[in-house]
Amino acid sequence: MDYSLLEELKDKLGGARLGAPAWVGLALICAAVLFGALRLLPPPSPELSIETAAEAAAGEGDEPAEASPVFVHVSGAVASPGLVELPEGSRVADAIQAAGGLSEGADSSSVNLARPLADGEQVVVGLQASEAEGVPQAVADAPGKVSINSATAEQLEALPGIGPATAQKIVADRKANGPFASIDELTRVSGIGQKKYEALAGLITL
Repeated sequence: MDYSLLEELKDKLGGARLGAPAWVGLALICAAVLFGALRLLPPPSPELSIETAAEAAAGEGDEPAEASPVFVHVSGAVASPGLVELPEGSRVADAIQAAGGLSEGADSSSVNLARPLADGEQVVVGLQASEAEGVPQAVADAPGKVSINSATAEQLEALPGIGPATAQKIVADRKANGPFASIDELTRVSGIGQKKYEALAGLITL
């Protein structure tokens, strides 16, 4: 506080005794001096508030994104073949479990149970060798029909629209993925679309 101003006022008053109005005026002058001194002080540093805002923005970005489900078609030797919905990051074993588990005679070695799943893919579970051999035999006597699970490439070529290349693809597919669980699974073979399958449906069997 600037006391020089008070000393100057005291000298001018000549040591006279001050009344109440004079003291009020003196107090107002002191307040004005103090207010002016405070205005000359530097403003507080904004670093703390800026840092806090930055930390808050960083915290908002740490929230994990919501996981999306994956849809998988499970077919072959499972209890309930069909489309299953699974959480992101699921594996083939989870898809088989969601489809009711392996059916009797299923060959678990025909698929990699630990493989992560991708949305929209198909998981085909094959039969054990002894079971696969017996399935076509039970329907081998169906008149006029070709077994897509047991016919040779030459026998498959007898079907309309099936050339040597497509016949080899059918044989290679069932070796890689196991026998067909239904005749409509023939469409999983490259080169056999829905129209060609419809033309073959009455001529083929398992």
